Amino acid sequence: MESAFRHLRHAARLLARSPLYTATAILSLAVGLGANTAIFTTANALLLSPTPGVHEMERLVDIGRTRPGGAGMDTVSFPTYADLRNREGLFAGVYALRLEPQPFSLGGDAGATRVYGQQVSASYFDVLGLQPAAGSFFRSAEEQLGVPLRSAVLTHAFWQSHFDGQAGVVGREIVLNGDRFTVVGVGPSGFEGSTVLAPDLWVPLTSYARGMASDETLRGRFNNHLILGARLEPDGSVGE
Repeated sequence: MESAFRHLRHAARLLARSPLYTATAILSLAVGLGANTAIFTTANALLLSPTPGVHEMERLVDIGRTRPGGAGMDTVSFPTYADLRNREGLFAGVYALRLEPQPFSLGGDAGATRVYGQQVSASYFDVLGLQPAAGSFFRSAEEQLGVPLRSAVLTHAFWQSHFDGQAGVVGREIVLNGDRFTVVGVGPSGFEGSTVLAPDLWVPLTSYARGMASDETLRGRFNNHLILGARLEPDGSVGE
């Protein structure tokens, strides 16, 4: 112990003589620890920890086009999503969504507020097995190309912070990017989406509102801008 303390005192004297070197070393350690903590936190949230509210995560799979060379997966088009959704017996359900939440303008009496909305297919919540905290989710039968589906589902956190958790928010009209949407439901507590960035709310892919997907974008077979996910049938497997 005496030898260890002697070495520590010697090291402390050396560091005290070179404050610039000491500050650089401490800063390097702090940056390294911070970066590793951030990476682990993200990986833990996305890959290791179960997503709150999602039912039987082990039956969920990602779907994508194979990139040139066979490395990784690429985005797909709405027609490809529709093809897989309508193919019976392959999956119990298929959903689609934009890769990242988009900035929207939420109008109100006090002026516009920037919020982030995730554009998803009407099947998104059902395939994930989620239950709403209030109201309901989008109805798959209402998802039709060319027919605007102006509904919105709020995240539980946004419902609490922006609407004080009021049950009367269901059925209320809000203005997104200048277009009127009806709030049909609130997501379960703790569920913040299935991508890295957490949205404030979800809107259908077929909203056709200003600043969102157009009819031309959705109908284009080669307009690959969506990521897909699916739920396997009870007796299905990835190897099939």
